[in-house]
Amino acid sequence: MWQTQNRILMNTDNTHEENSDIEAGVALDTYSVLLVDDDPNFRMIVEFNLKRLGYSVSAAGSGAEALRIAEQNRDIHLLITDVAMPGMDGVELARKILRIQPRMEVLYISGFPLRSIAGMGVATGSVHFLQKPFPAARLDERIKAILAGAYRPCLARVPALAQ
Repeated sequence: MWQTQNRILMNTDNTHEENSDIEAGVALDTYSVLLVDDDPNFRMIVEFNLKRLGYSVSAAGSGAEALRIAEQNRDIHLLITDVAMPGMDGVELARKILRIQPRMEVLYISGFPLRSIAGMGVATGSVHFLQKPFPAARLDERIKAILAGAYRPCLARVPALAQ
């Protein structure tokens, strides 16, 4: 039903500032990210970039696989999930994982504009969202802002996710 064409923009700048920790004294690799996307090529590139940026990453190709990972690893700080996936979509996945790990943050990604996916349960203006394609630096910037608390947690801001 959903078919997305993705274009990935790679950051070829290999500089990485060692003191770019989100919180003073906390290394990025202490932050665990669960990446979920049904496109294996996109998932592989984003996983590579996240690891290169210093994050601890688990990756899944489906909602069911991601749910198994979340049940086994109760220390995930951020879920990055595609919204439109076959089977369990990203919104349903986030609801289920937030029941297990209510302090986890969620960043939705999609090749569709936010206004196009609003009907899927993603409330425009009230969730963390990044439209594909995106450069690695933009993803890193968004993750750091989310984990540093620049945004409020999704669960508190989106009643649909609390159900």
